Amino acid sequence: MDIKWKKFQYNIFTKTVIFILACFAFSIFCISSYNLLILHDPFRYENYYETYNFQSKIYRYTHNVIELNAKLINDESVKQYLSGKNVDTQNVRRYKIITERLLKNKNFIYYIKDNKTGKIVTNIVESNPLEIIKLQPVYMYDNQWNPYYYSTDLLDMINQTNIKVYTAVRFPLKSGDEFYDGYMKFENDKKLVFNYKIALYISLSILFLAFIYFLITAGKKGKDEDIKLLGIDKIPIEISTILTFIATFVSVMICRDFNGVYSIALISFIDAIIGITYVLSIIKLLKVKKMWEYSFIYKSMKALNNLFFNNNFKKANIALFAFYGIINGILFYSLCYFKDEFVIFTFFVFLIIAFNFAFFCYFSKFIVSIQNIIDTIEEISSGNIDYERKGEILPEFKYVMDDILNIQSGFKNALNEAVKGERMKTELITNVSHDLKTPLTSIINYVDLLKKEGLDEKTKREYTNILNEKSQRLKQLIDDLIEFSKASSGNLNIDFSNINLHDLIVQSLGEFEEKIKKAELEVVVNCTDKNILVNSDGKYLWRIIENLLSNAVKYSMKNSRIYIDVLKDDAYGIFSIKNISAYSLNIPAEKLIERFVRGDVSRSSDGSGLGLSIANSLTEALKGIFNVEIDGDLFKVTVKIPLKP
Repeated sequence: MDIKWKKFQYNIFTKTVIFILACFAFSIFCISSYNLLILHDPFRYENYYETYNFQSKIYRYTHNVIELNAKLINDESVKQYLSGKNVDTQNVRRYKIITERLLKNKNFIYYIKDNKTGKIVTNIVESNPLEIIKLQPVYMYDNQWNPYYYSTDLLDMINQTNIKVYTAVRFPLKSGDEFYDGYMKFENDKKLVFNYKIALYISLSILFLAFIYFLITAGKKGKDEDIKLLGIDKIPIEISTILTFIATFVSVMICRDFNGVYSIALISFIDAIIGITYVLSIIKLLKVKKMWEYSFIYKSMKALNNLFFNNNFKKANIALFAFYGIINGILFYSLCYFKDEFVIFTFFVFLIIAFNFAFFCYFSKFIVSIQNIIDTIEEISSGNIDYERKGEILPEFKYVMDDILNIQSGFKNALNEAVKGERMKTELITNVSHDLKTPLTSIINYVDLLKKEGLDEKTKREYTNILNEKSQRLKQLIDDLIEFSKASSGNLNIDFSNINLHDLIVQSLGEFEEKIKKAELEVVVNCTDKNILVNSDGKYLWRIIENLLSNAVKYSMKNSRIYIDVLKDDAYGIFSIKNISAYSLNIPAEKLIERFVRGDVSRSSDGSGLGLSIANSLTEALKGIFNVEIDGDLFKVTVKIPLKP
């Protein structure tokens, strides 16, 4: 179940679904935030009378009441209008507008008292109107004007009279005026705010969970796989950041001009795709620790470095001569500046001489170092690869000399390998000549004997059998040479398939059963798993087993055992063959794999000396590992063949 979940977790379909879900969540977040910004009063305040909408209305109505009773009522044109005359002035028109507004309003109440005359003006029909006003959640009087709403104008009007004003909005509100409409809108908006808050919290939660998911899975197709970077991830981080900010800025400008919900949803969805892609790139770069490597600054510095400072030699020299030029320039400028000051002038003269003398000494060592390097190169190029450098080298040139010495060491290794190859060629020619000449000489001699007259039938049959044996020996040697040539050159047609290693070894032992009995040997097979399937070519794998078994039968001590172990590890099917040698194994293990080399140094035993070489070359051709170990007279060969995929 856990494996299935991991596959599902890293599946491209899952990533796509979560990516789209995150984009939708971001779009919902933007829409919710935009609407909460528009509905700022229901979002900020719990009660309607705390809102800007309510406060501005009550101050406007308060201003109207004071303007009406402190200013307009005393205006001559208004008095004439109230006496029945047809007067049309600005104050009269203002009087009509305020009067009509106050009559239409059903929730604004006021109480005005003239302290000089005792006159009271109110729209409250109940007794004790002042107490009714003070019972309301919000009421206003002359020393509590909000400084942001008509305060200066209100105070100016009141200070010119002896009136005292109390205003309020009666709660609960009655329908039919703008206070009630504002209250109902506030309550409806309050419900919308709640829904938008829920949407905001849900979208933020989805975005957070998506971020955690992408933090774990970004760049991977499986839990243990390496991070894979896409082409977009290799864009310099500065450029991708600037492009992301430009996209954000353009989106804000578009939303400002087209502030509909659908346009905001579409634009925020596109922004989410850009933003999440940008964040995923950052996460992947942080995971592979290549944020700096893919930055524009790093690439620019690298380009400049390749252009001007492509090695330490150039860096050291440019820095050195730049330093020399700058210091000399400063010293000569100071010398000219203080030419009229004898003491200071003399000081700078000596300073210039000392500085240039020090630089001359350093430059001399610089030249000597270069000459030592040139001498070393000339000696090595002339063939003296054992030349040891002489003289000191400045630290700036140490890496150059190290590279030259590495080349010298490489020449030595190449020469040693070439000498070894030539020696092997000589040994090959000698061994081939010897092994071909021996049976061929026998064949020639016995043919001469058969030509003689007077041989009886028994002797002829013996000679004929010997000729047949030697010719077969010669044929086997030639076949082995051809097979070795093909195996070592890789000129083989290999057909890989799944093969049961245990069954193939058992089959091979069956074919060698008669030879094993004749050699008076016992075979012991140890197998941990009889169903080890390897990816190999059956024909060549059988040839490897045949060569190794033939080698063990030929060279094992009589009345001893041959041990065959069959097992496997995480990547290979393994079989090993161990036997006690009848001959003293006084040569290195790797030497036995060479051509025409036998454990029987006297070469008196049967065999071409190519068996192990052929087995080794065939194993390499089958993408396996071939290993020989010698411990005293114990001989062990281990072959590893890749398991089936």
